[in-house]
Amino acid sequence: MKKKNLLSGLILWSTITPLYSEQMTVKADSASYKKQEGVLYLEGNACLVKGSITLKAPLIKLTGEMNNPKVLVASGGVSVLDKGRGARIKAKRIEAFLKEKKATAEKDVEVEYSQRKIWADSAMYDGEKNIITFTGSCKAIDSTGTFTANSILYFMDEDRIQFKGDVAGWIIFGER
Repeated sequence: MKKKNLLSGLILWSTITPLYSEQMTVKADSASYKKQEGVLYLEGNACLVKGSITLKAPLIKLTGEMNNPKVLVASGGVSVLDKGRGARIKAKRIEAFLKEKKATAEKDVEVEYSQRKIWADSAMYDGEKNIITFTGSCKAIDSTGTFTANSILYFMDEDRIQFKGDVAGWIIFGER
């Protein structure tokens, strides 16, 4: 059995909320840091844990200074669990722009939040406004029904959802 080399360390992050605001534990089968390029690679069973948030992916790349990264790219099948918010995100690739408090998720995007599940081809998160914009083959399901659309705007602070383009749905009537 091949012995795994695990990197465990702490990285201090910039002020993006909630994922990147404090120290984070890093684990992976292997890691490399290229100081001149300002790139940290975590490969194989890569995992970042910060408080109630866990991000897992086969490959994670952080660009910028070690204690102040600007961009995080996770790829190869990414999952993010935020136990504090009760949110779960899955995608083939997630790219987060830490200073701008923005992120994109690509291919087979799935988000669970506030007893609602949304699927799409891609999603863009605006952390300043706390809004997710889903595009391409969108579908949303909750206890009141199911809707499909070309795009979905999810206003997380208001727990409000807006459907746009070729909207179709099924509404469930009755007591819940």
